[in-house]
Amino acid sequence: MSDQPISTRLAYRKINLQNGKEEVWLDRDGPNVVLHAGGSSSWKCCETEGCNGDAVARDSKCFLHTSDDAKKQYLASVLKRKSCLSFRGVKVNQELIEALMNSPVVMEKTFLVPLTFAGAEIEGVLDLKGYTFNRILVLNGAVIRNYISFDQTTFKEQFLAHHLLIGLPPSFNGTTFFDEVDFSYAEAGIGGGTLQFSNSTFHRAVSAKGMVGPLWLERCKFEGDLLMQGANASIINIKNCSVAGELDLKGMHCAAFRSNHLQAVGTHQIGPITVENDCSFNHATFGARVQLEVRAKSLNLSGAQFREGGYIKAEEARIYLSHVTTGRHLRIAGGMIKSEEPVIMSLQDADAGSMSFAHVDMSRCMFYGSHDLGEIVINASARFALTPPGHLKRRCIADEFAWRLHTKASKSTKWNLLGTEVVGDFQAQNEHEDIVSLPPLQASQVADVYRDLRRSFEGKGNGPGAADFYYGEMEMRRHDPERPLSERLILFFYWILSGYGLRASFAILWLIPLMIVGGILMSAFGFQNNCQPFVDGFVFTLRSIFPGLSHTTDLTLIGKVIEMGTKVLGTMLLALAVLAIRARVKR
Repeated sequence: MSDQPISTRLAYRKINLQNGKEEVWLDRDGPNVVLHAGGSSSWKCCETEGCNGDAVARDSKCFLHTSDDAKKQYLASVLKRKSCLSFRGVKVNQELIEALMNSPVVMEKTFLVPLTFAGAEIEGVLDLKGYTFNRILVLNGAVIRNYISFDQTTFKEQFLAHHLLIGLPPSFNGTTFFDEVDFSYAEAGIGGGTLQFSNSTFHRAVSAKGMVGPLWLERCKFEGDLLMQGANASIINIKNCSVAGELDLKGMHCAAFRSNHLQAVGTHQIGPITVENDCSFNHATFGARVQLEVRAKSLNLSGAQFREGGYIKAEEARIYLSHVTTGRHLRIAGGMIKSEEPVIMSLQDADAGSMSFAHVDMSRCMFYGSHDLGEIVINASARFALTPPGHLKRRCIADEFAWRLHTKASKSTKWNLLGTEVVGDFQAQNEHEDIVSLPPLQASQVADVYRDLRRSFEGKGNGPGAADFYYGEMEMRRHDPERPLSERLILFFYWILSGYGLRASFAILWLIPLMIVGGILMSAFGFQNNCQPFVDGFVFTLRSIFPGLSHTTDLTLIGKVIEMGTKVLGTMLLALAVLAIRARVKR
C-alpha cells in the first residue's frame, strides 16, 4: 500500500476483508494516470480537464473526448495492428458503447482485438449476449454502474476483473471461458444484487480470492481450480456445480455457504472456513480424500459421498450426517476446546462403520438406522448423554431416551433430553433445526444399537469403555415385552444383584445383609451346643462364604442348610462383585 494520503487519491475505495483490506485508487504522476489495484499500471492522461481516461487519440485525448474522425482513425489503427483497444480510466456512457459496438473491431458479434476497461466507469447498458471475445477482456479496477449481459458469451482468452466494483451485477448465463478468469477482490452487491453464473463452463482456473459480496454459481462446470481464498461474502451458493480441480476456500468468511449437489472430483482440502450461520454440502460428492475444516453454526453433510474418505474438523457446528456414504475411513472431530465441540445430530442411514469420532457431542445423535454400527470408532473424548438424576449414573444414547419418552412412565421418570422433541415417526424429523426429533423405538431396536456400540468398543480392546453400552443393552432386554418372562426374570435378578455384573457395590450391599442374617440364624439355630453369641454365628457365616476358610464346628440340620445357603449365595455375590470390578479394570 502507498503512503499517499487518502484525501489526495482519485476515485478511492476500500475493500474490507476479514483479515485486512484492499485499496483501489487513481493518482496523477505528471502527465500520467496511475491505477493502484493489486499492483499498478499507468497511461498517458487525457488533456480534457477532470478526465482520467487513456489519451489514445492523436490529439492527446481519450476515446470519449476525441473527435469522431479521431475515433475512426484510432479504431482502424487498433484493428490493423491487432493492438489493445483501451478505455482505461474513461467514463463509458451509452454513446461510447454504441460507437464501440458499431466499430470495425466488432464483426459478426465477434471482438477481434483485446479490450481493456481498467479503471473505467461503465455507465451505459452493454448487451453482449451471444458475442465472442477472440482476445483478452480486462476490467481490472473498473466500476460497473449499469446492466451488462454476458449471456451465452464466449471468451477465448483471459477474463480479468480483479478489484472490480459491481453496482448492478452483470449476467453470466451459458457463458463459456476457455482461459483463466480472475474476479479477485471484486466487490459485488453494492446495488443489492448478486454476482451470478449459471450454466457456464470454465476450462481453466477461476480465481475469486478476497471477493466481497454474494456469489451464486449454479449448474456450472469448472475443469480447473476454483480459488476463493480469503473471500468475505454475505452468501456463497455453489449449486449443482462440478469442480475437476481444487476447491480452495482457505480463510473464507461468509454468512452462509451452500454447495448442494457439488461434484468435487479433485478437491483435497476445503478450508478452514468460517460461516456465521449454515454451511451445507448436502448431497455433495468428493472424489479424492478430502480434509474439510469448518467453523459454523450448522454443517449439513446429508447425502454426501466421500469416495476416498477424509477428515472433517468442525468447530461449534451441529453436524448432520444422515445418508452419508464413504468408500474409506472418514474421521469427524471437533477442536480441543470443549465448549466449542460440535454436536452430531444425525447418523440415520449413514455408513457409520467407516467413521470415527473424537471431541464431539453425541448426546443427541440417533444411531438407529445407521449401517455397520459395530465397526464405528468412538474416541473416549466423545460426549454422551447421562441418565437423569435419581438413576444410576451411566452414559446413554438418544435412542434410549426416544424409547423411554414414548413409554407411559416417561414423565414420572424424567427421561427428558435437552434439545430434542417427541414425534410420531421418522418422516417428521427436521434436520435443519436445532432440535432433534425422537421417533418411537422398540426396546429390542435400542438393544441392537447398544449391542453394536458395545462390540465396537470391545473390538478396539476398550472393555471398560463398553461397560455402559452393555448395561444399556441389558436394560433394553429386561424391558423388552417380546422376550420370554423367564428371561426377563433372570435379567431382573441379574440387575438387582449386581447391575448386570457391572456394579460391584450392588453385590457387596447384598453380601453384607446376607452375612448378618446368616450370623443371626446360625447363632440361634445352627450349632449343636444350643444358642451361641452372634459374633460366633457371624464368623462362621464369614468362613463359609469365603473359599479356603474351613471350620470344625458341629452343626444341626438347620445349621447345615443355613451353611449351604449362605455358601451358595455368598460365593455367587462374591463372584459377581469380582466380575464387576474386572469389567471396569480389564485391558
